[in-house]
Amino acid sequence: MIQGIEVSWDRVTELFPLDPDVAYLNHGAFGVCPQPVRRAQQRLRDEMEANPMAFFTRGLYDRLAHTRRHVATFLGADPDGSAMVPNASAATQIVFNTLGLVAGDEVLLTTHTYGAVRLAAGRAGLRIVDAHFPVGATDDEVVSAIAAAVDPGRTRLAIVDHVTSPTAMVLPVWEIDICGADAPWMTGLPRSSVSMVRGLSPIASRSCDASVRPKVRR
Repeated sequence: MIQGIEVSWDRVTELFPLDPDVAYLNHGAFGVCPQPVRRAQQRLRDEMEANPMAFFTRGLYDRLAHTRRHVATFLGADPDGSAMVPNASAATQIVFNTLGLVAGDEVLLTTHTYGAVRLAAGRAGLRIVDAHFPVGATDDEVVSAIAAAVDPGRTRLAIVDHVTSPTAMVLPVWEIDICGADAPWMTGLPRSSVSMVRGLSPIASRSCDASVRPKVRR
């Protein structure tokens, strides 16, 4: 039950303001906020419009910090190690800058990597290496493909989506050294990043030894 709406698959469309005559599937590129979120957004807009000066100068940063703590708790993450960013592109660039990556450094992606991450790597001049595996690949096949694509002498960062945006695969991030497995091919590499779709899969961020997570989507 969410704000009086019983959440079940036969009534899930009631949570969104979508045209009932349209089967809308592209929540990845242009998503739609649930009705309770829209109501909360409107309350904030009304508060801002009533007194913009007060809204932006009296306690806004404290409210953002409060929100960050709640989001981190929901994700099972360390609040002091979490940040709120505008989108995946900005988050990815922050990761690149934080790790000191420069043009020519090698970053490992997969053939299912979120497009904005791939574009950011290209704009940064990084050398992109892809781990190739087909849609429907088994967990063992995914792990083997990523292991085969890693070069311990060259790979500076591995970015593996937990739930892939273009192909909707759930990748076995727990079975990759991203989360501390004793896989020798990851030894000595910077910790990798896990991009998660938290609304689709339970995950406790603190149980994973990844140091950066560039994208969290509803």
